[in-house]
Amino acid sequence: MLVLTITDNTLNYYVDGELFATHSSQVYPEVPMSINFNLWFIAEQIVTQQSMRQYSQDIDWVYFEAKSKLDTKTVLNKVEMLRKQHSRFTDTVPAGNYAAYCSL
Repeated sequence: MLVLTITDNTLNYYVDGELFATHSSQVYPEVPMSINFNLWFIAEQIVTQQSMRQYSQDIDWVYFEAKSKLDTKTVLNKVEMLRKQHSRFTDTVPAGNYAAYCSL
């Protein structure tokens, strides 16, 4: 599980509840961002086949909460509550100036 927090001019990345990386505000997004799931392949071509390949990803949940610094356990609890309510999709990411909503 990946949790990203943006507070006090610091970006913290947690993987399965453990701090993985910290970055300063110098790497804050400069333009509105979106959430995308991609598979990236380098130019050196790991696979030399020319045939069409198909990949799939199984993303269980993406949870966003503005103006809050949540730990991994809290995120898991909130997602579990949504699962119990049989909520499969709710878009709460505001349109427009995302940076104004993300930083505390």
